[in-house]
Amino acid sequence: PIGDGMGPAQPWIYPPPLNFTILKGREISGGILYYQLMNGIAGTAMPYFKRELESQKIWEVGEYVARYFIDQSDANTDPRGIDAAWEP
Repeated sequence: PIGDGMGPAQPWIYPPPLNFTILKGREISGGILYYQLMNGIAGTAMPYFKRELESQKIWEVGEYVARYFIDQSDANTDPRGIDAAWEP
């Protein structure tokens, strides 16, 4: 796979899958990928994985996408989930 969104299921997916290769060189944070993997993307075929994968695994999938398809990573950043409660 090269991450261009042109996989075998592409003709049947609407809206079409994202072409990760156009994101090369752009600043995409690991947190954005983590959030989208955890919660999915409404209105697309992108499912959520928060019930299937632990937080650490979701972070690792995001790192895989960033490293191999977007050509960047947060390798020196500790994985973290989204806090359940926020206090100012």
